[in-house]
Amino acid sequence: MEIPGMIFIVVGVIVSLVSKRAGMDLFFYTGAGFILWGIIKIAKNSLTKKLLGSSKIEPKNEYKRYNNNQQQPDNVVSCSKCGLRHYSSANYCQNCGTKLK
Repeated sequence: MEIPGMIFIVVGVIVSLVSKRAGMDLFFYTGAGFILWGIIKIAKNSLTKKLLGSSKIEPKNEYKRYNNNQQQPDNVVSCSKCGLRHYSSANYCQNCGTKLK
């Protein structure tokens, strides 16, 4: 799970304010670092959304599960135990370890 940039900013502001009042300069700069990191994360996420159209990358199609009655490509085999798709060159299932050949 990825921590949102806004959380870093909020924590950084709280740490900076509390430490500045207490006279702890090291923690003040640590809070400022959290703020900077949060801003970088927000900028990176918004840039990713602009360039790719989405912030999430879709999973590869090769890991899709098939039922026994669904048609699948010739170079792909399904695990008989869990239904996970594998290339025909695979010997064992990556999910459950069942021998494919």
